[in-house]
Amino acid sequence: MSAGAFARSVSFAGALTLCAVRGAIPQETCRRTSLVHPGWAAFHVGRTSTSGTILGAQVGERSVNGVGIAADVEIARFTDAEAAQFNQGYSDLWSFRIGGAYLLRQVPTPVAVCLTASVEYERLGDLRILSVPAGIALGQELALSSGAWHAVPLLEPRIAFWRGSVRDFTSVRPVFSVRGSTMFRSGDLFVGPIVDWAATGYPRWVARVRFGGTAF
Repeated sequence: MSAGAFARSVSFAGALTLCAVRGAIPQETCRRTSLVHPGWAAFHVGRTSTSGTILGAQVGERSVNGVGIAADVEIARFTDAEAAQFNQGYSDLWSFRIGGAYLLRQVPTPVAVCLTASVEYERLGDLRILSVPAGIALGQELALSSGAWHAVPLLEPRIAFWRGSVRDFTSVRPVFSVRGSTMFRSGDLFVGPIVDWAATGYPRWVARVRFGGTAF
């Protein structure tokens, strides 16, 4: 693969590098998904700005000391035209992530402030990506008019150490991104959108809808 083709592949896959599903998604670690159960499982579907289709799953757990941890796997499938242009025919980007968040209890409610970090590995054909993002998640839990549902909007700016390699080529750079999300929770069930935007690379944005429950 030429240096130019590698640069396109790195740019194409780099914007999928996330903290937060995915550091770990701070909805569960910064604000609990259930008032009773500490563990959760979720699925998500989504779309990228370059027409990639996303499917993924996640499990996680929070502790009483304000620390939460989560792990997830995700596949992003791109069109044949995109695969031929960017990835020498490879159309599936696999992502594996593990990370967590720590709730800063010194910050008074109703504002929730968490420190987040994760380690993420992505594979697209011969392309390998290792990313270590860290950020701050800011959120607030709101009771909706019905009383049965609560909304938890969150905003998370992140900076990541990013390393991409393919065959004999390697690129290392910082990546800045922002995640915005809202979780709607009722009892042990939750659902909501997640949108990631990256300052560099393509796709520039990734949108997901996530749904799951807490039962362990």
